[in-house]
Amino acid sequence: MKIIGKILDGMMLLANIIASLFLIVSSYSDHIAPDKFIYPSFLGIMFPFFLIPIVFFLIYWAFRRKMYLILPLITIAVCWEPVKRYVPINVSKNQPTEKVLKFITYNTCSMGRSKEFDPDKGNNVINFLKSEDPDIICLQEYTYHKNPKYLTEKQIRKELKDYPYYNYTRATTKHNGGLAVFSKFPITKVKQINYESLYNTSCLYEIDVYGKKITVINNHLESNKLSKEDREFYNEMIKHFQSEKLGTFKNTLISKLATGYRIRASQARQLKQVIDKVETPLIICGDFNDTPISYCYQHIRGDLNDAFANTGFGPGISYHENLFLFRIDHIFHSDHFNSYNANIHKVTYSDHYPMSVSLELKN
Repeated sequence: MKIIGKILDGMMLLANIIASLFLIVSSYSDHIAPDKFIYPSFLGIMFPFFLIPIVFFLIYWAFRRKMYLILPLITIAVCWEPVKRYVPINVSKNQPTEKVLKFITYNTCSMGRSKEFDPDKGNNVINFLKSEDPDIICLQEYTYHKNPKYLTEKQIRKELKDYPYYNYTRATTKHNGGLAVFSKFPITKVKQINYESLYNTSCLYEIDVYGKKITVINNHLESNKLSKEDREFYNEMIKHFQSEKLGTFKNTLISKLATGYRIRASQARQLKQVIDKVETPLIICGDFNDTPISYCYQHIRGDLNDAFANTGFGPGISYHENLFLFRIDHIFHSDHFNSYNANIHKVTYSDHYPMSVSLELKN
């Protein structure tokens, strides 16, 4: 029995070493541009799958051989910053009392799954926004219709009458959808940030908040171009692995993800050029289509603060369709703000969950 135990421990130790190496490489894969070398990006998206075994080994060695605990402990120490960024554990519920700015970002999936507008019940997305009553709302995949049976721009403005300042920016002239901002504070400047894309764009707003000019950049970066069938195929592969379908998996999902990574890398560098010129208090938000362990996230965030990583709790999944369970929506802010109580709202009106945060503008 002792021999069997030693063999088992030896196999576990080897597995622990391999898992540790994968987690470390995954943790720092976001420093490599995917349009230069694509493979580290796939390790980044696999980060939670590498983290789970390390947690298992912590428990296993604690009961089996405490001397080997040093290995998973060193691994977590080396990867601590990425770990707490990906799975923050903040329990404080402090709330500022002066110069508070409640902020929401939300990819609405064309203003919700139900396109019709019920005069009695309204629209789920709008009803949610009204119930939260934020000061500034940034929306992605925002659209409206001319047919009064559906949600028109006039109906949206009427429902959100508490927001006198509004701007809608179409992603492209060929696509009826884009970005929108609703604000209780005056919007003094709007500038679209152009980069090559058929359906995606970013927009810069200057807003007068409590007598101070701040800059907000609303983003919807390149998607992975996965069709409904692609997502269902991924869902089935996760639930019921079939080796004979690995070729299809590689040729469809992997190739499309790679294309998305490369395009977002270029978009991130263009955004960074704009960000570096901003001299006012800054908020960057939106659907990045990339996780906290990605080149796009890392490059755009730079020295800014991630509101959810600093004040949220748990993995903060913001996209939730077909077992694609990742946080790809983000709110960054400059040191001019203190952030409090970042939250993911589990309302299923879109394929994304909205994210909110309270921001205190420092004197």
